[in-house]
Amino acid sequence: EQRRFPEAEASYRQALDILLEFGDQHRAASTYHNLGVIAQEQRRFTEAEASYRKALDIKLEFGDQHSAASTYHQLGKVAQEQRRFPEAEASYRQALDIRRDSDPPAASGIATMLGITLARLGRHHEAVRTLLYAAVTWHQQTGRWDSRDLAWLHRERALTSPGDLAALIRTEVPPELADDLTTAIEQATDPADDSEKDEGDSTRP
Repeated sequence: EQRRFPEAEASYRQALDILLEFGDQHRAASTYHNLGVIAQEQRRFTEAEASYRKALDIKLEFGDQHSAASTYHQLGKVAQEQRRFPEAEASYRQALDIRRDSDPPAASGIATMLGITLARLGRHHEAVRTLLYAAVTWHQQTGRWDSRDLAWLHRERALTSPGDLAALIRTEVPPELADDLTTAIEQATDPADDSEKDEGDSTRP
């Protein structure tokens, strides 16, 4: 967290050696995940992806779907940062399928990133639907709208057919929230970047 990455990596690798020596594969998965984070933070994407995939293989072998969602999420981010949007979409969908019912705040954060990815792919109708799910889920958990969701919905409003956003709001948003969300979208500004919700799924396992 102090961004002393070489020291962090050395410590994680020492931990990994010990865990593997004792055959503790399940805990080793978390260490592989953290090594992926270290590499990703330094934009060593090939190494990051390799570590995440090792972590994911172990988590799935142990049936640890909840933890696997974090690793799918990170694989999505690695792909997105390299503009490999179809791969990012696939990983985000895997993560969202796991978290949708069990962890709504995390699901909202994943859905935001999936919606951004769909927007980057030019699939604007799907992007709006996904971003509306993210916005409503976040509001239901926190009582407020997330600025990232609003910004991307504001952007996508101009890229969908006339009335498409209004129609989607009618079908996807609870009636008691529809007017407030519509106003919030109208007042938002276009997004500056692809960053995630602060309280969303973090880089930690």
